[in-house]
Amino acid sequence: MLYTVSDKIKSKTNKCAHDFACLKTGVCGNKAKCTAESAFDKDMLVVKTQESFDISCPYHVTYSGGSGHMCTCPTHYAIYMKNKRMASYPQPILPQPRVRK
Repeated sequence: MLYTVSDKIKSKTNKCAHDFACLKTGVCGNKAKCTAESAFDKDMLVVKTQESFDISCPYHVTYSGGSGHMCTCPTHYAIYMKNKRMASYPQPILPQPRVRK
């Protein structure tokens, strides 16, 4: 499994038509997950505008006359927040290998 989320989050994601494929493969059905730009509110992500939106997705929301897009999927939000936290950890400084002359 690529990602894990709690059973509570899975139960909130009760409209998923792809059997949580994003957790197993990182993709949503046969398309890439919408790319989140930022978290707007609890379980709401602002996503990059792209042509490959699955407008039938029950978690896809448009605003500003269709020019803005949001994802309200609790699982996608949890993955985004987990990745954001991991990216904020300081990366260890590893010793550089010595180069023999």
